[in-house]
Amino acid sequence: MDFVRFLQYFCSIAGALCLGFTYYHMFKRDAPVKKEESQQGGTD
Repeated sequence: MDFVRFLQYFCSIAGALCLGFTYYHMFKRDAPVKKEESQQGGTD
C-alpha cells in the first residue's frame, strides 16, 4: 500500500470534512437574529 497516496486520500477527506463543518457552523451562526449574537460576543 502506498503510504503517500493514503495520506493524500486521508487529507482530502479530512479537509472536505473540516470545510463542510466550518461552512455549516458559519451558516448556522448567520441564521439567528443578529441582536442575540452581538450580546453574546465572539464565543467560539
